[in-house]
Amino acid sequence: MARRIAAQIPAGDGVGVVLLLSFGFLSAGSNAFANIVNEAQEKAGEGPGLSSAASETCVRAVFSGDDRRWPVFSGVVGNLGLGSTLSVPLRPDTETLGSVTVCARGSADLGNVIEEMLLEVTSSVVTELGTARLLSQLSVQVRDLSRAFQERNEVDIAVGVLTARYRYSASQARILLDQLARQDGTSVVEAARQVVGPFTDLE
Repeated sequence: MARRIAAQIPAGDGVGVVLLLSFGFLSAGSNAFANIVNEAQEKAGEGPGLSSAASETCVRAVFSGDDRRWPVFSGVVGNLGLGSTLSVPLRPDTETLGSVTVCARGSADLGNVIEEMLLEVTSSVVTELGTARLLSQLSVQVRDLSRAFQERNEVDIAVGVLTARYRYSASQARILLDQLARQDGTSVVEAARQVVGPFTDLE
């Protein structure tokens, strides 16, 4: 979706899409630059795209220094070359699912003309995809993300066991899990389960 929208917007250096989920949010960019901006929003937990989705309004920003609206985000993107953004809410029906953000290096003109164009293009793409299809794709991504979060949690538990019982540092514990996985020809997640298993059986 991000690439399709970017192809129709004659401004900016990338387009990022943020989808709101019950446990967080999922993002995708039209190129590497937009992905970096999305990642900065995810780590900061704030930014123009998230504000647009939360307020269900268009949000325009120029980054020339610290922005009081998003102090953490603006501090990060200052080193990325992000100059300005324009975000609009993503509303396939009556519910806002996220936002679409045009990202530009330098002080690009992301004024009312681009805003109207972005709203029109976003609406057109969403309608073309269809709400049902969009939600279907989202459900698949949510399932994959849920699995990834669960597996990361299992690894974190194993790291906690190793640090508590054997006084490894967190980094040493992760290196050990990686070594165990390579030794057994399995995944780090499976190695973590093997570490935690004996302690689970004692409960």
